[in-house]
Formats: sequence, C-alpha cells, structure tokens
Amino acid sequence: MLEEHGEMATIDAELDVSRENTELDALTRHLQNTDGPAVILANLKSYNTPDIPIINNLFGSRKRVALVLGETTSRAAGWKNITARNEPWPGPVVLDHRDVPWKQIVIKGGDIDLRRAFPKVWFQGKRQVYVTTGLSFAHDPENRADNMGWYRYGLLGLDPEGNPYPEKLQARHMTAYAWWNTPITDIGLHFYKAVQRNEPLKVAIAFQNDPALSIAAGTTIPTGRYEAAGLEAPASCE
Repeated sequence: MLEEHGEMATIDAELDVSRENTELDALTRHLQNTDGPAVILANLKSYNTPDIPIINNLFGSRKRVALVLGETTSRAAGWKNITARNEPWPGPVVLDHRDVPWKQIVIKGGDIDLRRAFPKVWFQGKRQVYVTTGLSFAHDPENRADNMGWYRYGLLGLDPEGNPYPEKLQARHMTAYAWWNTPITDIGLHFYKAVQRNEPLKVAIAFQNDPALSIAAGTTIPTGRYEAAGLEAPASCE
C-alpha cells in the first residue's frame, strides 16, 4: 500500500547504527523536516541482526497513518474521518488463550537472550537500546479495566553511572520506560494504583503488531482501543 502511493522507499547505502553515532539521528531528522517517506534500512553497520531490516518514519505523517488504516485520500481528511466516527467500532476477534499464535514458540531458561532477540540500534546520547514497537497490555488494579498503550522499552546495557550491567541481567531483563510516565497516563495510573495496593502490576508486551493496533494504542481514545484497531474505512472520504 505505501509503495503504491510513493510513501515507502528502500535505502541501500550503508548506515552506521552503533552507540554514540549520529547517522540514524540525522536521517530521522531529515525525513521529518522534508516530509519524507517511510524508509526500509537494508544496509546497517554495527548491527546485531543483519537479516532483519529496520523501518523508519512509518507513522511520520497523517497521510501514511490513514493509508495504513485503509484510507486512500491524499489529504489529512482521511485521518479525521477515522477518528470522528460516531458509530460503534467493530468488535475484535477473541481467540482461545490456550491456542494463541504466540504460544507456538516458547523460549525458556538459558535459551533466553534479549540481546539476540531484538534488533539493536542507537540514537545519539541514549544509554540504552530502545525497543519501540512493543504494545503494553495491563489491567487496572482496582476495576480490572483493560489498557493497551504504546510505550518504549529498553534493553539493559549501561547503568546510570555508565557502567555495564552483568551479562546475565543484560540477557534476561528489560527496563520499562513506561514507568517513567506520571499517573496522568493509563499505564502510569495503573502502576501507581498497584504500588499503593502493594501488589505487582502484571503486564504483557507484544512486539511487531499490526500497524492499526499500534495506532489505536497511541491515540487518546479513552475506551474501545481494541475495537478501534479493527475498524473498516468508510467507502468515501469526501
């Protein structure tokens, strides 16, 4: 879809994504400043998973967001049509929890190594590697209402003093930047309530989701984000 509308390009030139390098920063800023397309980065230097390309600037314009959701209008009106819909959203398809796809492959014990499982690229000045495609799912500790939010996570690399964490910690743990959010955000409020109740907040994280799910998770829709992710675009954008 994006290629058909000139909104996706592939960059074969080598790009260095090692720690403290600025090439990825410069490319991202250039794409944003020039209203550039989404890009597939296929030739990355100092990259731990060379068989997995990186996509940058996927949601960098309202037009691309609309295209991802099935709108073909060339104007921002497509996104406005989607968010302004008043009729009920289509309900999600609920699968039996005993037979969901993510249970087909289970990694346990010593086979777990997050450093190999996730692509590692760096932005200048960042101590950690960010994993930015993860969606967080949690229940409000008081009323058990569902929450789906889009927050970034990081792989343990350096502590606040700049020293490396032990190898075992790096292989098995992530830092949850979601918890930096204040209680004005959904996940921040849930975490605050869990702390007040002296109980853990159980969170499931899903990576590489359908773009519509990611968009719904990043909206300000107070309820019904699951339903919003299953929306069908209207027949006409005008």
